[in-house]
Amino acid sequence: KSSKSTPPGYHFLDDLPFPTDSSPESRHFGIISMALLCLGHGLTDEAHDLVTPLSWPEDTHFGYGQSAYSQATSSVQAYASYVHCLVHRREAFNIGEFGMMGFANANYWSNAAMKSPGVNSLPHRDLLAQVRITV
Repeated sequence: KSSKSTPPGYHFLDDLPFPTDSSPESRHFGIISMALLCLGHGLTDEAHDLVTPLSWPEDTHFGYGQSAYSQATSSVQAYASYVHCLVHRREAFNIGEFGMMGFANANYWSNAAMKSPGVNSLPHRDLLAQVRITV
C-alpha cells in the first residue's frame, strides 16, 4: 500500500479500467477475479485484502477500502467468501489473523460460502454432480 496521502473517500479500485457503464456486481466480480490472479501468483495478502471488503460486513484495518458487503449481491458474497477460503487454505498451518491457523480459518470461510444465500451460484455443486456421475 502506498505511503502517499490520498484524498478522503479515494479508493485505488476507482482508478481501475472498468467500463464506466459497468454494474456494481460486474465491478465486484472483477475484484474477485483480480484476487484469484493475485492468489495464483503467490500474492496471498493482496488477494486477501481484495476479497475481505466483499465477504466481511465490517470495516477492517486490512483490506482495500471500506466493507462493500452490504452493497454486494448474494452471488458476489458467496464467491468472495469462497475465494477468502482459498486464501486461508494457502496459509496452511501458519497462524494468521485472530491467531487462527490457516486451515481453521479456511474452514470458517468455506462454511460462510456454503451458508450464503448465493451458494447456488457457486460452480462446485455442478462439479460435484459431475464427479458423482463419473464415479
